[in-house]
Amino acid sequence: MGPGGEITTTQELVDVVKAKLSEGFNKRGFIMVSDNASTEPTNIIAQIRALDYTASMGFWTVGSHASGAITILAKNKERSFKKMYRTRKEIRSALGTTAKGNEKVINLALSDLLSMIVNDKELFNFLTAP
Repeated sequence: MGPGGEITTTQELVDVVKAKLSEGFNKRGFIMVSDNASTEPTNIIAQIRALDYTASMGFWTVGSHASGAITILAKNKERSFKKMYRTRKEIRSALGTTAKGNEKVINLALSDLLSMIVNDKELFNFLTAP
């Protein structure tokens, strides 16, 4: 398959990631605040490194592929934490790709990344360490 059309969203990716990470960390007992409102010594930054979509043609099926990467940077007064989270998702269909299928595979990849971050024991331990 050759290059296709542009895929657009109705929401800004940065806003979606920020909202979902805040929601996930809130469920884990953290309170996310903006930089200006913070009095705590721990800071966390999420850097969206990639969110890509491709399609591939197989013998009997067409594949929709989404991959993504987010780097988390966290630091407090004494220590720092850096980790890149990566994922790749694929959906294959004999009927070809559709807008709904594209949306589904992209959402699967993004959801997987966000879940990895908010459920990372190593990050949680860093954030809760004295």
